[in-house]
Amino acid sequence: MSLNLLLSYAFHEKSDLRRVRDLMPCGRLMVDSGAFTAYTKGRTVDIKAYAEFLETWRGCWDHAITLDVIGDPAATRANTRYLHQRGLPVLPVFTRGDTLAEFDAMLRDVPYICVGGLVGMTRDHQLPRVALLQQRAAHQGGGIHALGVASIPILRQARPYSADSSSVSSGFQYGTVTVWTGQLLKTINIKTVPKLRSIRSELVAHGFPLSTIIDQRKMPGGQHRWTIMAAGATDYACADEYLRRQYPSAGLAGGTYLYNVAIQQNDARAMAGQDRVLHENPPPIWRTAGRHHICEREVAA
Repeated sequence: MSLNLLLSYAFHEKSDLRRVRDLMPCGRLMVDSGAFTAYTKGRTVDIKAYAEFLETWRGCWDHAITLDVIGDPAATRANTRYLHQRGLPVLPVFTRGDTLAEFDAMLRDVPYICVGGLVGMTRDHQLPRVALLQQRAAHQGGGIHALGVASIPILRQARPYSADSSSVSSGFQYGTVTVWTGQLLKTINIKTVPKLRSIRSELVAHGFPLSTIIDQRKMPGGQHRWTIMAAGATDYACADEYLRRQYPSAGLAGGTYLYNVAIQQNDARAMAGQDRVLHENPPPIWRTAGRHHICEREVAA
């Protein structure tokens, strides 16, 4: 069992990715430019600085995503060409405004493509788009990464190669914790104490500091934040394991991989540290579910 982590350059420009990588013996580490975050804050990401960041930490990340330009597919493609010319094998981004012909052209160059423009869509619109593009990629031996999609029903049906969510880190902003129930990720507001108590066993099994959350009725800080980061990451690792076992993606083998987006540097270290814990000692929910996935890095070694 392993944990996958996605770090945005916009948040982690000063982070030491070697320290994060060393905490992750098994999981995958992906880097995103953070273009969407910058766009929402009226900022821009400098492509040369992003390229230098990726070059500095080459060997620490497993995958990196191009610098996309929101609402401008042509500029996004130009950025991808620039990064490829610098020898950085970034994943292209297919977003709103792009054509299926362009999607196929991307696949001829790179079998693994990110799909953007999904955040803000209703699930009724997300599902057919993710499913169509994953099927199209799989027919050509590839797969997609669904940016910002962590709905288990959508992932079960569409079966993309990978997807990501910031729910664990962003839960501190909204006062929520996300819990794996065995088939779904359930987000619960910490002020709804009865609901928290109704899944007490799951919360305790995955390491949430239940008494602290219930007593304070607010998201705790300090060491308890680290504990909640680790516990939330455990739940997403369970979802990742479940999807890869029960609903494997077509095309590229091994998915669906589910990545946790870490917003703060401390969040990244807390989550990354769980990778070794989960591989060596899977939580109770999986101890009775049979053999867990073999660590890909151990196989490679």
